[in-house]
Amino acid sequence: MVTSYGIKHLKAFGHYQGWSEPYDIDYSMYKHDLVVTDLRILFHQMGCRDWICERVLERRKEFRHLADGMIHHNGNYFAIEYESSQKGKRRYREIFLNYELDNQIKAIIYVQDMPQMAPGISKEASICDKLFFTTFQELQDQKLDTQLNGTNGSLSLKNLLAGKMAAMGTSNGGLNG
Repeated sequence: MVTSYGIKHLKAFGHYQGWSEPYDIDYSMYKHDLVVTDLRILFHQMGCRDWICERVLERRKEFRHLADGMIHHNGNYFAIEYESSQKGKRRYREIFLNYELDNQIKAIIYVQDMPQMAPGISKEASICDKLFFTTFQELQDQKLDTQLNGTNGSLSLKNLLAGKMAAMGTSNGGLNG
Protein backbone atom coordinates (compact mmCIF):
# COMPACT_ATOMS: atom_id res chain seq x y z
CA MET A 1 0.00 0.00 0.00
CA VAL A 2 1.54 3.30 -1.05
CA THR A 3 0.62 6.47 0.82
CA SER A 4 0.79 9.99 -0.59
CA TYR A 5 4.03 10.47 1.37
CA GLY A 6 5.46 7.31 -0.24
CA ILE A 7 4.42 8.44 -3.73
CA LYS A 8 6.11 11.82 -3.14
CA HIS A 9 9.38 10.05 -2.27
CA LEU A 10 9.14 7.60 -5.14
CA LYS A 11 8.76 10.51 -7.55
CA ALA A 12 11.70 12.35 -5.92
CA PHE A 13 13.99 9.33 -6.41
CA GLY A 14 12.80 8.57 -9.94
CA HIS A 15 11.08 5.29 -9.01
CA TYR A 16 7.47 6.36 -9.55
CA GLN A 17 5.57 3.88 -11.71
CA GLY A 18 2.10 5.40 -11.80
CA TRP A 19 0.87 4.23 -8.41
CA SER A 20 -1.85 6.17 -6.69
CA GLU A 21 -2.84 6.52 -3.09
CA PRO A 22 -5.54 3.97 -2.18
CA TYR A 23 -8.86 5.43 -1.06
CA ASP A 24 -10.95 2.30 -0.48
CA ILE A 25 -8.93 0.59 2.27
CA ASP A 26 -10.76 -1.74 4.66
CA TYR A 27 -8.92 -1.22 7.94
CA SER A 28 -11.10 -3.77 9.74
CA MET A 29 -8.81 -6.48 8.32
CA TYR A 30 -5.58 -4.57 8.94
CA LYS A 31 -4.36 -6.59 11.96
CA HIS A 32 -5.33 -9.87 10.29
CA ASP A 33 -3.39 -8.97 7.15
CA LEU A 34 -0.35 -7.86 9.15
CA VAL A 35 -0.22 -11.16 11.04
CA VAL A 36 -0.66 -13.16 7.81
CA THR A 37 2.30 -11.23 6.38
CA ASP A 38 4.27 -12.02 9.55
CA LEU A 39 3.34 -15.70 9.12
CA ARG A 40 4.60 -15.63 5.54
CA ILE A 41 7.93 -14.20 6.70
CA LEU A 42 8.14 -16.70 9.57
CA PHE A 43 7.51 -19.69 7.29
CA HIS A 44 10.04 -18.32 4.80
CA GLN A 45 12.63 -18.17 7.60
CA MET A 46 11.83 -21.81 8.41
CA GLY A 47 12.57 -22.90 4.83
CA CYS A 48 9.03 -22.81 3.40
CA ARG A 49 9.71 -20.34 0.64
CA ASP A 50 6.94 -21.23 -1.79
CA TRP A 51 4.05 -19.16 -0.35
CA ILE A 52 0.89 -18.51 -2.33
CA CYS A 53 -1.02 -15.48 -1.08
CA GLU A 54 -4.79 -15.28 -0.81
CA ARG A 55 -5.04 -12.92 -3.78
CA VAL A 56 -3.29 -15.43 -6.06
CA LEU A 57 -5.31 -18.33 -4.65
CA GLU A 58 -8.51 -16.43 -5.40
CA ARG A 59 -7.51 -16.01 -9.06
CA ARG A 60 -6.42 -19.64 -9.45
CA LYS A 61 -9.66 -21.14 -8.06
CA GLU A 62 -8.00 -24.54 -7.55
CA PHE A 63 -9.06 -25.23 -3.97
CA ARG A 64 -12.43 -25.73 -2.30
CA HIS A 65 -11.75 -23.05 0.34
CA LEU A 66 -9.82 -19.79 0.05
CA ALA A 67 -7.05 -19.93 2.67
CA ASP A 68 -5.21 -16.92 4.07
CA GLY A 69 -2.11 -18.40 2.51
CA MET A 70 -0.78 -21.66 1.15
CA ILE A 71 2.64 -23.24 1.36
CA HIS A 72 3.84 -25.61 -1.33
CA HIS A 73 6.53 -27.64 0.43
CA ASN A 74 8.06 -31.01 -0.46
CA GLY A 75 5.43 -31.47 -3.18
CA ASN A 76 2.49 -30.89 -0.80
CA TYR A 77 0.10 -28.01 -0.22
CA PHE A 78 -0.40 -26.79 3.34
CA ALA A 79 -3.17 -24.26 3.95
CA ILE A 80 -2.41 -21.54 6.47
CA GLU A 81 -5.30 -19.94 8.32
CA TYR A 82 -5.01 -17.15 10.85
CA GLU A 83 -7.92 -16.63 13.22
CA SER A 84 -8.06 -13.59 15.47
CA SER A 85 -11.76 -13.82 16.34
CA GLN A 86 -14.21 -16.69 16.34
CA LYS A 87 -16.77 -17.37 13.64
CA GLY A 88 -20.07 -19.16 14.11
CA LYS A 89 -20.02 -22.96 14.45
CA ARG A 90 -21.92 -23.41 11.19
CA ARG A 91 -19.28 -21.41 9.30
CA TYR A 92 -16.48 -23.49 10.86
CA ARG A 93 -18.23 -26.74 9.84
CA GLU A 94 -18.45 -25.48 6.25
CA ILE A 95 -14.78 -24.44 6.18
CA PHE A 96 -13.50 -27.66 7.77
CA LEU A 97 -15.65 -29.86 5.53
CA ASN A 98 -14.34 -28.10 2.41
CA TYR A 99 -10.79 -28.62 3.59
CA GLU A 100 -11.42 -32.29 4.38
CA LEU A 101 -12.88 -32.87 0.91
CA ASP A 102 -10.01 -31.11 -0.87
CA ASN A 103 -7.55 -33.85 -1.83
CA GLN A 104 -4.91 -31.33 -2.95
CA ILE A 105 -4.41 -29.98 0.57
CA LYS A 106 -2.45 -32.29 2.85
CA ALA A 107 -2.86 -30.28 6.07
CA ILE A 108 -4.26 -27.05 7.44
CA ILE A 109 -2.18 -25.14 9.95
CA TYR A 110 -4.70 -23.14 11.91
CA VAL A 111 -2.95 -20.31 13.74
CA GLN A 112 -4.98 -18.69 16.47
CA ASP A 113 -4.49 -15.49 18.40
CA MET A 114 -5.18 -17.14 21.75
CA PRO A 115 -5.13 -20.79 22.88
CA GLN A 116 -8.60 -20.38 24.43
CA MET A 117 -10.16 -20.33 20.96
CA ALA A 118 -9.50 -24.00 20.08
CA PRO A 119 -11.88 -25.66 22.58
CA GLY A 120 -14.79 -23.59 21.27
CA ILE A 121 -14.54 -25.16 17.83
CA SER A 122 -13.21 -28.61 18.68
CA LYS A 123 -16.50 -30.37 17.81
CA GLU A 124 -16.55 -28.79 14.35
CA ALA A 125 -12.83 -29.54 13.90
CA SER A 126 -13.42 -33.25 14.51
CA ILE A 127 -14.70 -33.64 10.91
CA CYS A 128 -11.30 -32.69 9.52
CA ASP A 129 -8.34 -35.01 10.18
CA LYS A 130 -6.01 -32.63 8.33
CA LEU A 131 -6.54 -29.74 10.75
CA PHE A 132 -3.79 -28.70 13.20
CA PHE A 133 -3.95 -25.88 15.74
CA THR A 134 -1.30 -23.65 17.24
CA THR A 135 -0.98 -20.06 18.36
CA PHE A 136 0.96 -17.31 16.65
CA GLN A 137 3.09 -16.89 19.78
CA GLU A 138 4.02 -20.60 19.84
CA LEU A 139 5.05 -20.45 16.18
CA GLN A 140 7.21 -17.39 16.82
CA ASP A 141 8.85 -18.96 19.88
CA GLN A 142 9.16 -22.62 18.84
CA LYS A 143 9.42 -22.32 15.03
CA LEU A 144 9.78 -25.85 13.53
CA ASP A 145 9.55 -27.41 17.01
CA THR A 146 6.03 -26.03 17.51
CA GLN A 147 3.67 -28.78 18.66
CA LEU A 148 0.57 -28.77 16.48
CA ASN A 149 -2.59 -30.22 17.99
CA GLY A 150 -4.85 -32.22 15.69
CA THR A 151 -7.95 -34.35 16.13
CA ASN A 152 -5.83 -37.52 16.36
CA GLY A 153 -2.99 -36.18 18.51
CA SER A 154 -0.12 -33.80 18.12
CA LEU A 155 3.10 -33.60 16.17
CA SER A 156 5.77 -31.01 15.52
CA LEU A 157 5.59 -28.61 12.62
CA LYS A 158 8.88 -30.10 11.41
CA ASN A 159 7.32 -33.59 11.22
CA LEU A 160 4.16 -32.32 9.56
CA LEU A 161 6.15 -30.56 6.84
CA ALA A 162 8.34 -33.64 6.41
CA GLY A 163 5.27 -35.80 5.76
CA LYS A 164 5.24 -37.77 8.99
CA MET A 165 1.50 -37.56 9.71
CA ALA A 166 1.02 -41.29 9.10
CA ALA A 167 2.85 -42.12 12.32
CA MET A 168 0.25 -40.06 14.17
CA GLY A 169 -2.53 -42.33 12.95
CA THR A 170 -4.49 -39.93 10.79
CA SER A 171 -7.16 -41.44 8.60
CA ASN A 172 -6.45 -39.23 5.58
CA GLY A 173 -3.68 -41.49 4.35
CA GLY A 174 -0.86 -39.36 5.76
CA LEU A 175 1.30 -37.09 3.75
CA ASN A 176 3.18 -39.90 2.13
CA GLY A 177 0.28 -41.09 0.07
